[in-house]
Amino acid sequence: MAWYPPAEVKIPWPAIFDSLLSSSGDFNKYLCNYLQVKYCIFGNSGRAVLYLLLKALKRKDKERRDEVLIPGYTCYSVAASAAKAGLKIRVYDIDPQTLSPDLDSLRRSASSRT
Repeated sequence: MAWYPPAEVKIPWPAIFDSLLSSSGDFNKYLCNYLQVKYCIFGNSGRAVLYLLLKALKRKDKERRDEVLIPGYTCYSVAASAAKAGLKIRVYDIDPQTLSPDLDSLRRSASSRT
């Protein structure tokens, strides 16, 4: 049986309302604690958050890494977010049987700049 990662996090509505009544910093702290993570980024869409994350990663290591690998078969938003973040896009193939990355294609597409 295949395992699929969750597409959402179930946060109880009362917890969200309680946090919203306090400052936004408290909500951020509450959500990080709830998810057991160090940082949280908020955005109005997955595409917006992906852009913010890619932009931050580029800024962190802009001298050495300015490329990103994406699957050849993906939605427009993934490539658009990478391009808007100023990254060069390198494409790899997926295995048609498993839909996971084709490792040979991934190795060929990767470089010291990805």
